[in-house]
Amino acid sequence: MSRRPVVGIFFVVYAIYLACPIATTFDSKWLVPTVLSLLREGDLDLNEYTAAIAHGPHGTVQVHGHWYNEYPLGPSLVALPFIAGIDVFCRAVEPISSGFPVLARSIGEWRRHFNGTGDIDLEYWNTAQRLIASLVVALAVALFFVICVEFLSPLRALALTGILALCTSCLSTASRALWQHGPSLLFLTLTLLALIRAQRRSRWLSLAGVSIAISYLMRPTNSIAVALISAYLLLTQVRNSSKYLLGAAVVVLPWIVLNLKLYGFVLPPYYLPTTFLFLPQTHFLEGLAGTLISPARGLLTFTPVLLFVPAGLWFKARSKELGWLDITLAVIIVLHWLVIASSISWWGGHCYGPRMFTDVLPFLAYFLIPVVARLRWRGLLTQRLWMCTFAALAVLSFLIHLPGATSWPAYRWNSEPTEVGLHPDRLWDFKDLQPLRGARLFRRR
Repeated sequence: MSRRPVVGIFFVVYAIYLACPIATTFDSKWLVPTVLSLLREGDLDLNEYTAAIAHGPHGTVQVHGHWYNEYPLGPSLVALPFIAGIDVFCRAVEPISSGFPVLARSIGEWRRHFNGTGDIDLEYWNTAQRLIASLVVALAVALFFVICVEFLSPLRALALTGILALCTSCLSTASRALWQHGPSLLFLTLTLLALIRAQRRSRWLSLAGVSIAISYLMRPTNSIAVALISAYLLLTQVRNSSKYLLGAAVVVLPWIVLNLKLYGFVLPPYYLPTTFLFLPQTHFLEGLAGTLISPARGLLTFTPVLLFVPAGLWFKARSKELGWLDITLAVIIVLHWLVIASSISWWGGHCYGPRMFTDVLPFLAYFLIPVVARLRWRGLLTQRLWMCTFAALAVLSFLIHLPGATSWPAYRWNSEPTEVGLHPDRLWDFKDLQPLRGARLFRRR
């Protein structure tokens, strides 16, 4: 396959993401300072920013007298080459920037914040986060197109890729800041591509091992994918499984050594079971229902085009194309749903829509491939109705997710009129829908 369509898709999607102004650096606000600390001082602690941490320690954790970013290290490592590259560019251009006042001012601001310590301005890095996150998710979308053309014509593959890019939380969540979800989504997509190609060429197993291990560094819930994909490969690729295991070891072993050095544990604090609070059994059913159909957080409420995922599974089963990889991916999705539904804050805190499902979107979209392959306009009336329904749900999904990338009132839904964490009954309020907060005709109560 030519690389031009893949490159074109990447740049078009990246441009669309950049045109959307919202940057939601809530939990990820200490990600860039971690990168700066690594580049300037060669360590991962945030001790040089204690004055800023004193204003609000959310997102940080203190271990053995040192402050660290509480959340996974993986997204910081993803941002590292971009931040380093921009700084190298600024250093190179700085001597000749005096003749260009705007450029000189921008470079001066960058260098001042790059070298700043103490009570730093965290808001300055919001734009950088959005630029990097948009690039990461656009790359994941381009890789998904490569997956789609393995099964679909280029035009149909483009249509399904557009659905993933613009009609899901890729648009409203993953591309808005360097949450864990964007890098996690990227490496799970890369893992899926490697697994599909490894069915024909075993050399792809090494890449699968590397990418699935990195996905775990991005987000601990990917332990489900790590366990099940490892079991799948050990059962179906017995002779070549060593390639997969060696690829994973290249990532996991240095990470374990780093954790032992910094924290004294194999896993960092965020990955320990004590970090996660789970719902009492009496409320578990609410979490199960809420993550799917809540008007504020439901996957199917915000992305109704995914209602066709069961149909994709059924098509595969009916045509006897349902393989062990498909079963593995389906089980990963179900177990992921059970885990996020078990959380005491299954709604994901302050966010837009079904944030907690973002990581497995490539797997969900993968099961739409058999559906898109069967869409027909010419033929029976039922085939036309099927296509019209699919297209209508895709457009509706886009319109629902668009405010998450373009409207601050949609995000203020989390705290207006009351804090959603203190009043979770708002998650079931069909009269005050989060997407409508971004509509011009919306009037506050």
